[in-house]
Amino acid sequence: HEVPPAIPAVGIEDAPRHAWRGVMLDTARHFYPVDFIKRQIDLMAYYKFDVFHWHLTDDQGWRIQIRQYPKLTGVGAWRTEADGSRYGGFYTQQEIRDVVAYASQRNIMVVPEVEMPGHTSAAIAAYPELSCSGKPIDVPATWGVFRDVDCVGKDSAFRFLENVLDEVAALFPSPYVHIGGDEVPEGVWADCESCQALAKENGLTGEAGLHSYFVRRIQQYLSGKGKTLVGWDEIMEGGMDPGAIVEVWRGPQEAAKALANGNRILIASPFYLDTPIDNMTLEDLYRSDPFANPLYTAHPKLVLGGEAPLWSEHATPLNADARLYPRLFAIAEHFWGSPKDDYSGFLLRARVQEASLAARHVAYGPEDKDIVDARLRFDPTYKRWRVRAARGFDDLRLNYTLDGSQPTVRSPSFGDVLDLYTPATVTMAPFRGDVQYQASQTFKIVPNLALGDPVAFATPPATKYSGGPMQLTDGILGGPDLPDSAWAGWEGVDMDASVDLGKPVTIKSVDTRFLQDSNEWILLPRSVSLEVS
Repeated sequence: HEVPPAIPAVGIEDAPRHAWRGVMLDTARHFYPVDFIKRQIDLMAYYKFDVFHWHLTDDQGWRIQIRQYPKLTGVGAWRTEADGSRYGGFYTQQEIRDVVAYASQRNIMVVPEVEMPGHTSAAIAAYPELSCSGKPIDVPATWGVFRDVDCVGKDSAFRFLENVLDEVAALFPSPYVHIGGDEVPEGVWADCESCQALAKENGLTGEAGLHSYFVRRIQQYLSGKGKTLVGWDEIMEGGMDPGAIVEVWRGPQEAAKALANGNRILIASPFYLDTPIDNMTLEDLYRSDPFANPLYTAHPKLVLGGEAPLWSEHATPLNADARLYPRLFAIAEHFWGSPKDDYSGFLLRARVQEASLAARHVAYGPEDKDIVDARLRFDPTYKRWRVRAARGFDDLRLNYTLDGSQPTVRSPSFGDVLDLYTPATVTMAPFRGDVQYQASQTFKIVPNLALGDPVAFATPPATKYSGGPMQLTDGILGGPDLPDSAWAGWEGVDMDASVDLGKPVTIKSVDTRFLQDSNEWILLPRSVSLEVS
């Protein structure tokens, strides 16, 4: 008869290298549904992470329901995108309780982050009186650092924040509350009479002193509620109480300051998962062990562990999986134990997980390249437009439409190359099986009387924006999603371009496209003039 399978008696001793093994998800820049968050919590538990750092507020969106201040979600949770559409969402208090309980059942602690005093534009859009100026603003739809921050000189601003923290503390049983505290344009306080009066009254030195005053006051309030303050490393500016936990994102030099002050720290900077995959590969993460730094090994009781942050300026529910996995496998190795120098063995173990991820419909990414890099170029010789795609997986296909509608799993597809001979609005999205791997990408090709005609520049464009002259007559409309290299841009000189139509042509109108991104110092021209001959 068949002998039943048996497992030899064995004893296994295992323990984590670090107590704090976290993953941070930014749900403010882009909103993630509860089901997505729960699935990530399932995966975190499976791979031995134990802290879910929930980034709930930022300039571009306020995502947590606060009953005392309904406009935080009525106004602050929504923004108007460049195309005029409304984007946003928020979590009700019941949904938050549900997520916290779900995580607790899987031995994961949820730590909320409510940004203050900077990255607060969404809150100020809802309640302008929080800022120094009190002027109304809109919720930003772009990324960057904004000058609308909480006013340190207004007691009313502190009362508002304390009331918010009361509701936050009641929702999250974690002993920790993260307040952000990073990237504060403190110069705003220098121009504020209330802030300067507070500084004079309390003997504070400069705006760094005001920042320190703010953090200490919030820390004292949280301490009274049994909570420990956590913040990004800027909370040390102007002096920091050693009871706070410092999350280090600007490198070991900031960690050294925190450790010298006796603060416990979390290491985040080496694990930023919004870094493109080809710039921080699976192998890069595995072979680099930041915790081996003598600075950290000399303070084992102060180094609590680390976190892998996923900031969501460019991460959405459609492409976040690929940024998280498989790279979180290498990070998990660092957080749980000291990885051995055996990348080939690790890679075998990581690839075994692919079937499990696929079964959960996780759109995991490549090990060392982006999911897809699709570029559109015009070929003047054959009068055609060619989409050329570099794919992260051989079995990845690009489903597309030619009318601007969203591709589905049943749309026509191509692999590396798609040729087009007439203008169209090409929208493409990557699929593996029936799972879409990231948001769609659209190219607009329009009729152009100057199609393929030569263009001469009086002055070459700047190196960073070195799109060639052909880009002006290739029929491809510019847009914010195009890379810098697709644009022609000038620094310090005006654009001067000549188009040779080759023969007399009747022109009824001229359409031009310029890009403005003031955060990157890319500005529209003051005027445009045209001459014909």
